[in-house]
Amino acid sequence: MPISACSAALRAGKKGVVDLKADLLPLTVQEVRRLLWHLVWAQPPDREAARLWSRWRRRHQQRARQSHWKRRTSPQLRL
Repeated sequence: MPISACSAALRAGKKGVVDLKADLLPLTVQEVRRLLWHLVWAQPPDREAARLWSRWRRRHQQRARQSHWKRRTSPQLRL
């Protein structure tokens, strides 16, 4: 593939095209996650707050599940 065609393919985002003249490889998903972690989370979240939030979330999901099944299995005829 000629150089100009390779450049056009790279701009178009085609898979399998490698730019050998680039200084850096493209970012990987893991690298982006790591960068975001370091940039966004200057301090890690409070463990107790995370635990309490998880407990609240699971309780809320269980209540929603119970409500859903109660409504779906009730003998009332709904139109």
